[in-house]
Amino acid sequence: MTEDITLTKKFLTGTILPLLYALPLEDDGSPDNAKTYVRIPLYRHQSCHLRFMLKKGSMAANNQPMLNIYQGSTFAYSVPFHADQHHCDIELKTPGAYAYHVSFMIQQKDKDNMISRKGDTGYFVVEPRLYNDLPLDAVMIESVIPKWMGPLSQWQPHIDLIKQSGYNMIHFAPMQQRGGSDSPYSIHDQLLFADDLFHSNHHHHQEEEEEDYVIVLPEKQERIDLVRSVLHDIQTKHGIMCLSDVVWNHTSYDSPFLIDHPDAGYNLENSPHLVPAYELDTALVELSKEMDNHGLPRRINTVQDVEAIVSYIKKHIFPRLQLWEYKTVDITPYTNDAIKGILLNPKSSPMLLSYQQQLLLQQKQDHNETTTTTTTPVLLEKNQPIDILANLFGQFAMKDTYQPGIRGSRSLDLTRAISFVQAMIKMGYRLVGVDKSIVIASSFSSKNDDNNKDHDNNTKVDKNRKDDTENDNDNDDNDINNVTTVIAIFNKLLSQYNLVQYQEYDQDVEIALENIRSRMIYTRLDETGPCYGEINASCPIVESYFTRLDNKIALANNGWIWNADPMQDFAGPESSAYLRRQVICWGDCVKLRYGKSPNDNPWLWNHMREYTELVATLFDGVRIDNCHSTPIHVAEYLLNAARHVRPDLYVLAELFTGSPEMDLHFVSKLGIHALVREAMQAWDPHELSRLVHRHGGKPVGSMDQDLNWRVVPFNTPTFDGAQQSMKKKKNDQKQKALLIPIEHASPPRALFMDCTHDNQTPFQKRTAQDTLPNAALVAFSDCATGSVKGYDEIYPYLLDVVEEKRLYSTFLQHPVGIVDFKAQLQKLHLSMSLEGFTEVHVHHEGDYIMVHRQHPETHEGYLLIAHTSFPSPSKEKIKPIRLHMTQLSYVFGASLKVESLKDGEDEKNNKYLMGLASQCIDLPSPRLIQEQDDTNDNIHVTIELPKDGSFGPGSIYVFKTSIGEQLDEEIERLVTHVPDTVIEPLDLLDCNVVLYRCEGEELDATGGNGVYDIPGWGKLPYAGLEGFMSVLRPIVRDNDLGHPFCDNLRRGSWAMDYVQNRLKSYPHCQPLVNWFTLRFDTIQKKLPDFLIPKYFAITIHSIYQRVCDHALSKMSPLVYDNLDPFVHRLALCTVQMYGNVPSTGLYPCHHAKQDEEDQVPIGSLAAGLPHFSHGYMRTWGRDVFISLRGLLLVTGQYEAAKQHILAFAATLNHGIMPNLLDAGRSPRYNARDAVWFFMQSVQDYYHIAPNGPSILQERVKRRFPKDYTHVPVDQGYTWECTIAELVQEILQQHAQGIHFREHNAGKKIDSQMRDQGFNIDITVDWDSGVLVGGNIWNCGTWMDKMGESEKAGNKGYPGTPRDGAPIEITGLLKSSLRWVLQLYRKKQFSWTGVEVDNKTITYKEWNDLLQKNFERVYYIPRDPSQDKNYKVDSKIIHRRGIYKDVYKATWPYTEYQFRPNLSVAMVVAPELFDPIHATECLQLMNQVLLGPLGMKTLDPADKRYRPFYNNSEDSEDFDTSKGRNYHQGPEWVWPTGYYLRAAHQFGTLTPPQIARILRHHREHIQSSIWAGLPELTNKDGETCWDSCFTQAWSASGLLDLIFDMQQQK
Repeated sequence: MTEDITLTKKFLTGTILPLLYALPLEDDGSPDNAKTYVRIPLYRHQSCHLRFMLKKGSMAANNQPMLNIYQGSTFAYSVPFHADQHHCDIELKTPGAYAYHVSFMIQQKDKDNMISRKGDTGYFVVEPRLYNDLPLDAVMIESVIPKWMGPLSQWQPHIDLIKQSGYNMIHFAPMQQRGGSDSPYSIHDQLLFADDLFHSNHHHHQEEEEEDYVIVLPEKQERIDLVRSVLHDIQTKHGIMCLSDVVWNHTSYDSPFLIDHPDAGYNLENSPHLVPAYELDTALVELSKEMDNHGLPRRINTVQDVEAIVSYIKKHIFPRLQLWEYKTVDITPYTNDAIKGILLNPKSSPMLLSYQQQLLLQQKQDHNETTTTTTTPVLLEKNQPIDILANLFGQFAMKDTYQPGIRGSRSLDLTRAISFVQAMIKMGYRLVGVDKSIVIASSFSSKNDDNNKDHDNNTKVDKNRKDDTENDNDNDDNDINNVTTVIAIFNKLLSQYNLVQYQEYDQDVEIALENIRSRMIYTRLDETGPCYGEINASCPIVESYFTRLDNKIALANNGWIWNADPMQDFAGPESSAYLRRQVICWGDCVKLRYGKSPNDNPWLWNHMREYTELVATLFDGVRIDNCHSTPIHVAEYLLNAARHVRPDLYVLAELFTGSPEMDLHFVSKLGIHALVREAMQAWDPHELSRLVHRHGGKPVGSMDQDLNWRVVPFNTPTFDGAQQSMKKKKNDQKQKALLIPIEHASPPRALFMDCTHDNQTPFQKRTAQDTLPNAALVAFSDCATGSVKGYDEIYPYLLDVVEEKRLYSTFLQHPVGIVDFKAQLQKLHLSMSLEGFTEVHVHHEGDYIMVHRQHPETHEGYLLIAHTSFPSPSKEKIKPIRLHMTQLSYVFGASLKVESLKDGEDEKNNKYLMGLASQCIDLPSPRLIQEQDDTNDNIHVTIELPKDGSFGPGSIYVFKTSIGEQLDEEIERLVTHVPDTVIEPLDLLDCNVVLYRCEGEELDATGGNGVYDIPGWGKLPYAGLEGFMSVLRPIVRDNDLGHPFCDNLRRGSWAMDYVQNRLKSYPHCQPLVNWFTLRFDTIQKKLPDFLIPKYFAITIHSIYQRVCDHALSKMSPLVYDNLDPFVHRLALCTVQMYGNVPSTGLYPCHHAKQDEEDQVPIGSLAAGLPHFSHGYMRTWGRDVFISLRGLLLVTGQYEAAKQHILAFAATLNHGIMPNLLDAGRSPRYNARDAVWFFMQSVQDYYHIAPNGPSILQERVKRRFPKDYTHVPVDQGYTWECTIAELVQEILQQHAQGIHFREHNAGKKIDSQMRDQGFNIDITVDWDSGVLVGGNIWNCGTWMDKMGESEKAGNKGYPGTPRDGAPIEITGLLKSSLRWVLQLYRKKQFSWTGVEVDNKTITYKEWNDLLQKNFERVYYIPRDPSQDKNYKVDSKIIHRRGIYKDVYKATWPYTEYQFRPNLSVAMVVAPELFDPIHATECLQLMNQVLLGPLGMKTLDPADKRYRPFYNNSEDSEDFDTSKGRNYHQGPEWVWPTGYYLRAAHQFGTLTPPQIARILRHHREHIQSSIWAGLPELTNKDGETCWDSCFTQAWSASGLLDLIFDMQQQK
C-alpha cells in the first residue's frame, strides 16, 4: 500500500508553504532500518527541503557531524549539522537518486587522537517535475510497438485514439533499427532509428513502370530530427508525454559492432569459463542435425520422445565431452617416483622444512590475522575432517596456473604438497587401515602412555602434549620422511580433492539434463509454449546459448533465470548457469559484457552512454528493460548520463527480483520512479482485490496528515561550501514551513497496468468481458496506471513482438471496445490524482470488488462497484451495499458484451490487428434507497443491484460520495478548536484526572469503573487522555485503521461515552465535559462510521495537547520555556504522580489542610504506577523526599512540596519518618533513611522555593504525643511545633540514640519479617560521627526487599539488610549538619548542637568529625600499600578505588560491595570526598554499574549478582526466589540521576556525554505507553515486567540533573 505523502496543505492566507520533510537518524547517523529509502516529490511553485535530524545525545550529534550527499555514486557536497538543534536542512531542487551518510569525529579508545567515523548509507529520490506539473500518480500510460504503427507520417490516427482514450503518456518499445529477428528488443544499431519509421522518397523514371521506384531513406541525423519533431507534436498538440524503453543488457546477434568489438560480449577469450558450456552447446547443435543417425525422433510428440533424447545426451554426449577435465587435477604427473625424488633429495629438505614451518606457524596464529607467507592463511588444525583437509591441501599446494577454459590446467606444486603432508604428520595425523575404507585421523601418540586409546579412531592420545609443534621425537622425524606414509596420505588428499570436483561436475550434469528436459517439454509439448516443430539445424533440441560469428567468435546469448540473484552476473566466472542450461535464452540477443567500470570496456560504455543520452534528449522518460538482469552499476552510470541531459527524466523499470528488499535496493540506487506491476497477474477476484489494495493508496480515514503534519517556524539557510558553515540570508525574515515527518520508508511506486505487452489478454487468462472491470479497478488505484495498445480494443491474444507482422488498424468503427468508458475512467483517475484523492478502501465479496477512493480532507469520494468475470464464477451472493451517513450520486455505469470468437476468425484480416466484436452498454443508475432511524440521526443509503442480469459479469458502476457540503470543514474546526474557557478552570489535580489515572486510581476514585478495555486488544494504561493517546499514536503513525480500537469506535459510542462520563463528577471539568459532548454527538450523528476513528483521534489529540500545554504552563520557566520535549515529558510525570485518591492522602482527612475553613484540595505523590497507586501503598516517605526536589520544586509546585513536608513532619516519631504514610492513620516506621531524605528536602525547599526560609517557621500539628506513645488517629494532632524545632528534634534523637520496637510488631504489619526485624536501633559512632543502625533481620534503606519464599528457605532473610552506616545516610547527615551551621550563622536556627550523655556536642564538632573520618572509614584505596591508612580489611577487598556501601556492617563482606548509593553522598555532601578518589570512583561506576536506563544495584563481579528480577518466581534458589534479588543486580533508574549529577559536579562527564547517556531515557519516555521512566530494568535495560512502568523518583532524578546543569549555566 502506498503510504507516501504527495499532498500539500495550503495556509489560511492561500499561500503555499515550503515543504519540510523530517528524517530522524539513528545513534551513528545511520538511517533507521525502516527508513533507508525515501522519495520526495517536487513542485514547481513550492520549495521543498529535507531535514536530517540527529537525536540529542547520539554518538554523532556532539562530534562535529557532517552530512555527506552523493548524487548516484558521485560525491556532491557536505553540510554541517546545526550545533544546538542537531539537524541540517538541504533544499531539494534537482531530481535524481541521492545517497547520504553522516560522518563525525570520535576519540579512539585509550588514545588522544580523533578518528573519522561514518554511519550507514541511506537513499532518497527527488522525483521529477513532469510536463504540465502532472503528479507521478496521475500518469496514465499506453504501451505501443512502433513497428505496428507504420511510418511516422501515418501515426496521427493512432495518437488521436490514444488521446481519445485519455492517456497522457505513451510508452514506445524501442524505435531503433531492429536486428534479424525483427524484435524491437533485439537492437541492431542503438544510434540509428528503424527504417520503417520513415516514408520513402519516390524518384520515378519515365522509362520505368509507374510502380518502380528507388527507396531513399533519411540519414542518421535526419531520422533523429524527424523523430524529435513527431514526439514534440505529440506533447505540445495533444498534451501527451513520450517514454521509450532502453535496452542495456544485450544487443542483436547481428549488430555490426560485435565484429569490431567482440569484447563487448562474453566470448571464449575474455570469458574462458564458458568454454565447457560452449562445447556442450555445440554438441547439442550438432546432435540436432544428426537425429536420424542416432535413432532419435525429430518431431517430439510425447514425453517419452523427450526422455529418449535426454537419455542419449546423458549416455553419449556428456561422456564424450569429458567436461570434468576442466575441473579436476590430472594425477598423471604425480607418481610415486616423483614424490620419492623430492623426499630423498637432500636439496629439497630446506624448502620442505620452510613450508612446514609456514603451516605450523599459521596454525598457532589467530584466525583473523594474515601471515607474510601466503595471501590466504591455510589454517591446519587437529581433528579436521577429510573434506576440510583436502580443501586446505588444494589452497596451499595448487599452482596459480589454473585457466578455466583449458583442460587439465589445475596442477600442484609437488614440493608444497609434500610439505603439507609432512606438516599433517608432524601434527599427529596418520592413516588408519590399509584398504579403500582408509580415512585420515588425528593421532597423538605418547611415549609415556601407550595404553591410552582414543575410542573413536583407535589411535593413541598424548595427554602430555603442551603444544602442537613440540612433538619432535625420533618417531615423528621418521614418519614425516617415510615414503610410504607420505605417498599414501598424498594420494588420499588428492583423490578427495578431485572427488569434490567430480561431485560438482555430476551436479552440473544432473541439473543440465533436467533443464534440457523441461525446456523441450515447454517448447514442443506445452500448449502455452511456442510448440516448435521438427528438430533440425535451424531449430535445435534447445535454443543455442551462443551466437557464432564467422565460425570464429562465439558470444554468449542473453536470457533470464528463474529466481536468479539479480546481483550476480549469471554469465560471469562465479556462475555455472550456461553449463547447467539454466538460462532461458533469447537466441537473437547477445549479452553485453561491461565489466566493473568504464575502464574494463571503454568502447561499450561510451557507445551505450551515447545511446542513452540520445533517448533522454528525445523522450520524457525511459523504461529500463530487463532491469533485474542489468548490472546495477551500469544502470546507475547510464541513468546519471540520462539525467544530466534531462534532469526531470521519468524512470520506469521492468524489475522482477522476487524480493521486496532487492526491489528496494534497485529502486533506491537507481532512483526508479515506478515499477511495472500488472493486474492480469491475479488468478481470482480475491487476488485482484489484494493487488488493488496494495497499489490503491492510504486507508480511508488515515490520520497522519491531520495529526502529525504541522506548521513550524523555518529559516532557509544557505550553505557556504568554502567556509564550511551555514549562513542565513540577508534580511531573512522568519518563515513558516509545513513539517512532514517521515515515519516509514517509502515503498516503491507502482505503474499498475491492466495488461502489459508481455502477457496474455483477459480473453486468454479470464474472459474477454473482464476487460472492463479489470481496467476500472486499475483506474481507481492511487498510483500511475497503464495499459497496452489493443487492450481497450479487446485484442484476443498476446501479440508476438517477433513474429507478428500486421499493423494496428486505423479503420475502426466507433465505439471501439471499452475505449469510451476507458476515457471516462482515465478522466476520473486524473481528476482524483490532481485533487488529492489519496485514500482508498477495497472490499471483496465473491465476484464483486468495491473500491472507495476518497479525499483525506473534504471526504468527497468515488465508489466503484466492479463485477469481475473470471472463468469460474463464484456462487457467493453479495450482501446489500449500505453506506452510513453518506450522500450518493450516480456517475456512470457500463456492461461489456463480447461476441464469441469463432475458429480462425482472428486471422481473417491478415493486414491489420483488430479486436473482438463487442458492445459496451451504458447502464442506468441502480435503485438507491435512503433510510433513516427513528431519531433521524442515522441516515443510510442502500444500493440495490439489479436482479435482471443487466449488471452481470463484466459490469461496473461508479458513484460520487460525500458527507455533506462543507461538513468536513465544520467538523474539522469543531474538533480542533479548544476555547480557553474549557481549559482555564483546570488545576494540576484536575489535569491528573483528565490525563492520567491508572486502573488502581480510577477504581479507587469511582468505586468500580477502571480504565477503558478495548475488545480484542486489552486495557489501556490510563483512564485519562494519555491512555487513549498510547493506543492512538501507533494507529496514527501507521494509519492502522484495522486496529481493534478503530473497529470498536466504528461499532459504537462506548469510548466516547467513557471519555466524557468519567469526568462528570469533577466540578472543574464540567466545561470540558460539555466540550466533549458537543464534539462526540456531532461525530456520531453526522459522520459515516469509517470516519469516526479519524475524528475521535483528532478530538482526543486536540484536547490532549491543550491540557498538556496548560499543565506545563503552571510550571516553572525552566520547564515551560524549555524547547526540549524530553523536559516536558519528565515534567508531566509530576502531573502523572500527583493526584487525589479517596483511599489515602497526606492527612487522615486527605482532601484538605487541617484547620482551614476553605478546604483546598491536596494531592499526594504516588511512588510509582501501577503498583503504588492507592491505599496505604501509595505514598512512601523516602520515595516522596527523593522525588520532591525534581517533581515538585524544579517544576514550581511549591505549595504541593510544602504540604508534603508538613504532612510527613506531623508524623515524626522517635526521630524518624514513616516509610509508609497511610495518610497518617497507621504509619509504619521501618525506614532509617526516610528522615534524612526529608531533611534534604526541607533544605532544598529553603534554597529553591520563593520565600523558602519561611518553611522553618511553619507550624506542624503532631500526630503523636511528645513521648511518642502510639495513639489512635483521632487522639492525635494535639500539639504543634515549628519545622525548625522538628529539625532539632531529629538531630537530637539520633545523637542520643534511637531504640524502639515497631507498633503492632508481628504478622499484622509484616508477615514476612522475623521478630528481630521489628526492633529499630540507631546510634552515633562518635569515633567517626556516622550513624549506625539496623540489623541483619530488617532492611531500613531503600534496598528493602525481604525474603518471602518458604520453598527456597529465604523467608525473613532480607536481600540487602545494609545494617551499619550506609554511605548515603552519612552523606545526607553531613549535608544536614552543614546546613544547620549555615542557618545558625544567619540567625535562622537557634540551636548550636545536641546533648549526649549530659554533654553538648556542637554541630560544628559533629560536622568536623564526619569530615575528618569519612575518607578513612569509607574509601578503599587503589594501591594495597595504602590500606594501612584506611579502615579496611585487605583480605575481603575484591574491588579497589571505590567507596564502601556501608560501614560497620554485621557481615563485613557487604561493606565492600560496589553499589550506586555512594553517588547520593557525592551530590549532597561533595566536600566529604577526595576529588581524585571521587573522580576515579565515578569512572568505575560508568564502566561497571551504568546500564542503558538504570544503575546496576550490585557489581557484576560480585558473587551475589543476580540481574533478573522475577517476583513471581518461587523456586528453590535462595538468592532469587520470590524476587529476593530486587536490589542485587537489577538496574534501578533513580540512582542514575544522582550518578549523573555527581559526575557533572566532579567533572567526569561533559554535558555532551551526559546527553549521550540520556538518549535511552529520551527514547523510552517517548515510546512507553506509560509515558514515564520505569522503576527498574533487568540486565542491560531488558524490560522487567514486575517493575512499575513509571516511577516518581526515576523522573525526578533527571529533572534534578537538568536543574543542576541549568543553574551552572
